[in-house]
Amino acid sequence: MFAELNTRHQKILRQFFQDPELEISARELSRRTDISPAWISKNIDLLSDKKFLEIKEEKASNKITTGENFQELKEVYNLGEIKESGIVENLDKELRPEAIILFGSYEQGNDRKDSDIDIAIINGREKEVNLKEFEKDLERKIELQFIENPKDSDKNFRNSLANGKTLKGFAELI
Repeated sequence: MFAELNTRHQKILRQFFQDPELEISARELSRRTDISPAWISKNIDLLSDKKFLEIKEEKASNKITTGENFQELKEVYNLGEIKESGIVENLDKELRPEAIILFGSYEQGNDRKDSDIDIAIINGREKEVNLKEFEKDLERKIELQFIENPKDSDKNFRNSLANGKTLKGFAELI
């Protein structure tokens, strides 16, 4: 899936990872990424063929937007960003939880530019943790949910956790 994508493709995709609702011309995308408009016009087809991006033909100029396979790619990207940020190790060290679970729109890859990152801390120390550095790096606000006994939580919330991604440890949710 990623083998054919070079750094320029990744730089282009990053614009959409940060703002999935973006609709942008090749010229504006060029300005934002410092990639020549000619290169973008010539090479955007690879991302379009894989249905990560879609080219909408309009009278004035074509617009580039997310395609039908974008969410799947974004889900993988988001998980990679979490892993690379070091937040899991930091939370594990500071809070010593049984489990750390990423859940919600960010985990599913359908987050928006203004979405936050939801992380559940299962049976960990409930204390203030400075997340500003991670929020800056990830360009998202981070919401920690401290959960003492997941089985006592609302059924819908437990389902949300069960459908999330366990980043560290193990949690018995059902």
